[in-house]
Amino acid sequence: MLCYLLPIVIIATMLGSTMKKLYMIAFARLLIGTLLAQSVPPRDALALDAAQWPENYRLHLDGAAKVRLADGLRLDLTNAGPHDIAVEHPAAGTPVLRVWSAGKLVRGPEDAVALANHGAKDFPDAKIDFGADFTSMVVFTSQGDGTLFSHCAPQGKWSPDAKALFLRDGHLVYDIGWLGAMSGGPKVNNGKTHTVVLSVREGRTRLWLNGKKIAEQAGHQRADIKAHVLKVGRAAPDFGGALSKGKIARVRIWKRALPDDELTLLFKNAGEGANTPDFAYTPVPASKPVIESGTGWVQALERSDHAEIVRGWNDQTLAEGREIYETLCAVCHGTKDKAGSLPTAIRFAEGEFKNGADPYSMYLTLSKGYGQMVAQNQYTTAQKYAVIQYIREAYLRPHNAKQLTKIDETYLSSLPKGMARAEAEKEDRSRPPYEQMDFGPALFWTLQVDDKNIAQKAIAIRLDQGPGGVSKGRAWMVYDHDTMSLATATTGSFVDWKGIAFDGSHGTHTSLTGEKHFINTVGPGWTITDFEDKRTPAKDGKRYGPHPGIKYKGLYVHPDQCVIEAEIFGAKVLESPSYIGGTDNVIFVRTINVGESPQALRLRVAPDSVNVLGKTGNLQKENGFWVATLPANTVARFFISQADLKSLENASSQFNQSSDLKPFLQGAPPRWAQDVITTSIAGKNDGAFIADEFPLPIANPWQSWLRPGGFDFTPDGKAAIVAMWNGDVWRVEGVMEKAPATLRWRRIASGLFQPLGVKFRGDELFITCRDQIAKLVDLNGDGETDFIECFNNDAQVTEHFHEFAMGLQTDKAGNFYYAKSARHALDSVVPQHGTLLRVSADGARTDIVAAGFRAANGVCLEPDGSFFVTDQEGHWTPKNRINHVKAGGFYGNMYGYTDVTDSSDQAMQQPMVWITNAKDRSPAELLRVPKDQWGNLGGALLNLSYGTGQVFVVPYEEVNGQWQGAVCELPMPAFATGVMRGRFGSDGALYACGMFAWAGNAAEPGGFHRLRRSEKPARLPLIIRAHRGGMRVTFSEAMPEDAACNMKVWSLLRSKNYGSQHLNERNLAITKTQWSDDYRSVNLTIPDLAPTHCYELKIGDCIIHGTIHELGTP
Repeated sequence: MLCYLLPIVIIATMLGSTMKKLYMIAFARLLIGTLLAQSVPPRDALALDAAQWPENYRLHLDGAAKVRLADGLRLDLTNAGPHDIAVEHPAAGTPVLRVWSAGKLVRGPEDAVALANHGAKDFPDAKIDFGADFTSMVVFTSQGDGTLFSHCAPQGKWSPDAKALFLRDGHLVYDIGWLGAMSGGPKVNNGKTHTVVLSVREGRTRLWLNGKKIAEQAGHQRADIKAHVLKVGRAAPDFGGALSKGKIARVRIWKRALPDDELTLLFKNAGEGANTPDFAYTPVPASKPVIESGTGWVQALERSDHAEIVRGWNDQTLAEGREIYETLCAVCHGTKDKAGSLPTAIRFAEGEFKNGADPYSMYLTLSKGYGQMVAQNQYTTAQKYAVIQYIREAYLRPHNAKQLTKIDETYLSSLPKGMARAEAEKEDRSRPPYEQMDFGPALFWTLQVDDKNIAQKAIAIRLDQGPGGVSKGRAWMVYDHDTMSLATATTGSFVDWKGIAFDGSHGTHTSLTGEKHFINTVGPGWTITDFEDKRTPAKDGKRYGPHPGIKYKGLYVHPDQCVIEAEIFGAKVLESPSYIGGTDNVIFVRTINVGESPQALRLRVAPDSVNVLGKTGNLQKENGFWVATLPANTVARFFISQADLKSLENASSQFNQSSDLKPFLQGAPPRWAQDVITTSIAGKNDGAFIADEFPLPIANPWQSWLRPGGFDFTPDGKAAIVAMWNGDVWRVEGVMEKAPATLRWRRIASGLFQPLGVKFRGDELFITCRDQIAKLVDLNGDGETDFIECFNNDAQVTEHFHEFAMGLQTDKAGNFYYAKSARHALDSVVPQHGTLLRVSADGARTDIVAAGFRAANGVCLEPDGSFFVTDQEGHWTPKNRINHVKAGGFYGNMYGYTDVTDSSDQAMQQPMVWITNAKDRSPAELLRVPKDQWGNLGGALLNLSYGTGQVFVVPYEEVNGQWQGAVCELPMPAFATGVMRGRFGSDGALYACGMFAWAGNAAEPGGFHRLRRSEKPARLPLIIRAHRGGMRVTFSEAMPEDAACNMKVWSLLRSKNYGSQHLNERNLAITKTQWSDDYRSVNLTIPDLAPTHCYELKIGDCIIHGTIHELGTP
């Protein structure tokens, strides 16, 4: 602009006063006009000289301009404009260019090859020997074919012993010139990001895709030709082709064959966790353009065109916005007539926006968060604008017009433009579900505090007020209820979200990420003598489980305050944490009420690295800590901070919260006072079983991640209580109604530690959690849990990801039973690893019933006091197994806690059934069909499957004191999710719930179902008898007269290795088939029948898998 105005200024200085004034007026007008012609940049725009531009960008130019986008691509925009240039790099394919002038599209969309950066490059100096052992990893996307990398001649045709990893017809292929090719796996030219690993070890070549091995071949290896070079993204001109419709994001090569445990790291976080490679290449995006002349700004392209969304507002989008608002927004913001739960949240019918009232500002608030409001990225751009439309039309236009901004073409032209190929790419900008979820005010979990400190049974309590629950806070105090020690106090961020129930990672656990203002060492928080940790050391030398004399009793939960109750050496103690923020040094507050006590109690308040001000109680320094002595019937308060004592005095004098915690022992006001409605779906009556679906309340105001881990019916049998793996508990009404019917879901508890079992005992509701059996108590009858009572916390919790606590059943005496898993691939640490546990009816004692389990997913309790318990394939468990369990038995896992040293099969109790992976990759809980239900299936034993989402019948027999049996799936489609827990309702139907986390065929996150028996035949095996020379099988209904019969058997090898192959698999001849007159039973003559780990018996369409330990008499 200066080049046009400078001559006017020079001429004006050479003229007389009158002419000077005229020229200066002209100058001013021109200046104003020029400035007005320049658009006001949107609030998220970047300056042209920004160091880094978005990969997909919109370049807005106010007037005439010259731009060089890339070598060979120059734009000379001569007219007045304004102009917009959009450059887009799709996930796969050629970059796209579009140009607008004065709001009209004048060029494109067109492929702009000059902007392409597929990652292709030659590396003649790379010293990689592909004729020896090596490992390579490539991260890529593609919508076509082409080469990922090659080792071939720098020029010329494909030649002998050249090597290339490439895509052909969408499939991965590894070719060695004149030797041949190996390939496998599904098509990968779908535009999605894939990771492929190619490894050669001792002459054996293996190929993995996204963590799964897809091809393996011996001898597929040739020595390198010395003149050949490494190429990425291309091979020879006549072979493989360039990756023209894709992009390579990363290439890593190691001069060795990585071991399997290191290979698994390559499929996590783009391989960042693996050792440093010998060769690494990460293509960089194309450089930003050169602006030779012109002014303007830069804005990121969005997946969707914002202006087009707003132009498309209609009654349908208004209704969608209303649904989202009423489900999510109204909780905090309320409606015109009713205030929301957060006083600081704007009431749209009357308030003033703090972060902008125009649609795009509101969109940014929804997308990025503002103040106490967290980002709502679970919704698409169109959904966010639908909510904005509803707020404008329902609240601003009729009630708050001052906040209703104008929308015209000038405004719309400033909104982000969308990508030309957005329809080919589904928008997914949502955060993971665990980051979205509102866990309530407190979370029970295992939390790493620092390198030497893990709160194994942590209770993390949010201290600041605001929406979103514990994870959305800014300040926390974290207790360990094994020791009733205050482990730490933190501010800033919450946790790293590592762990099996969060990001799904194995071998990890969750760590606190905020600033730790102080840390207490592991050990008892209370004592009557010294603070020595008196718990028995485990195998690793650490101490686990409750500390003697300290009994955690439970947590009283209120919307903005929690109170912990414990029994400390016979005294009832209440504690509530809080804090004082808004200063440079946060002040943490411990309020403590001690009841009747036979002696004074001693409390470790905090380390002496911080200052502590005590209100009541003898406070002194002792061995590096502040220790308070508290006599009976004491109300005490301690202010803890890095601030000086004077600051603590000033803050404490203004702190007006009551020290009396007894009022919080009453019921709290409801936190989730609304039902979420779904409608049950009737199953098709086209088979022997009818499966109705109870849709989970996925769209709920708390963004709860709903993966059911267990359920039970309410005492009246009309409703169900469903516990979710990420800590929620819900009550659902309407499950007994004929589908379709209204289901009313009500959240009644939150923040529990991976609950995987639910059981009513009379009117009392109990939940199996990793850290405790919790009893949920509603103190005021409003339907929500006010007190999470700790019925029993004898559980010995370590940080290992695999030690789930699963199932919950009771016997006639009121005792509880659940199973605790062992560690994965590691020896046990605590006595409870890999055990079936009994908790006494009063909750005072836990005993080990049986041991040697790996991952027993639930418990089936028989009237005679025996159990059926499944287990999962793994180390010392060659295949999945169903066990008939008796007290004192050892069931084979040497990595479980046991005094058994003999690892032979004879030293363990044999399983009733070995189940191969193809039949059921992960069995769950068993249960009985009531004797008066399901016709001939009455009394049958059923097994639920987490791995396949199926239900199996389990016929069995006892021969010479040894139990043996088989499994056969019910003739019906598998559920969309794994099913783990089942109970029969008063209506005779099987109700089952379950979830998916990993290692399952049924991958929907969760589900709740009802299974009804129809009038159609099921033709399931009910009785199987194996005897010398043959078998007899009896079915629930008559089998087809032409049913063919075939049998094969195989063996397994139990060892410390994971699983077992089928050994000596072979067919057995069935020489004679004799059916009963009603075709319900068949006698099979099998001369070579002998005891076997596994057999497969096909009779017509029925496929039975079973185990034979003993042969009876015919």
